[in-house]
Amino acid sequence: VEAARLWAGSPRNRLTVGAFGQRLSEPNAFVDRSLGLNTLFTREVTEHAGVSIGYRLERAAVEAGDVYFCESFGICDPAALSVFRDFRRLSAVSLGGSLNEANSPVAPSRGQTARIDLEYASAATGSEYDHFRVDGAAAAYRPLGPWVLATHVRAGWAHTPGSEVLHPRMLFYAG
Repeated sequence: VEAARLWAGSPRNRLTVGAFGQRLSEPNAFVDRSLGLNTLFTREVTEHAGVSIGYRLERAAVEAGDVYFCESFGICDPAALSVFRDFRRLSAVSLGGSLNEANSPVAPSRGQTARIDLEYASAATGSEYDHFRVDGAAAAYRPLGPWVLATHVRAGWAHTPGSEVLHPRMLFYAG
């Protein structure tokens, strides 16, 4: 559930406040559950570019068998697995930027899009998980006769200080 409102008297500013509950699962592998609140302030810098700053506070837990955690994270001690299985705070601040110069939001035939998101979580943000994460994507569309040549690239990096464990939702997966 989200509510968005123009803020500070400018149609270029938007404040969004939301509450969420989620259940993400991969059959026979894991169930990721969370409940939380989020807020996001977005400023439209130009007609095609925007900047956002946000905060998310959630309680998250991952249910899975010991083999999943042992193979995926190298944590094989059942007592240590409580870091995932028990509901814990996952709270982060985020900063993002976007550019959209594509000629259509549904079926673009020319232009480009780009996005970058930075996220930080630590005890300072109210989180029981520490991480720094960068995620970016770019796409370009060029007409080629009756065809459109589309390219897309996405990259990311995540770091957790010391021997801390990165929450499974913060990982990057190929596919």
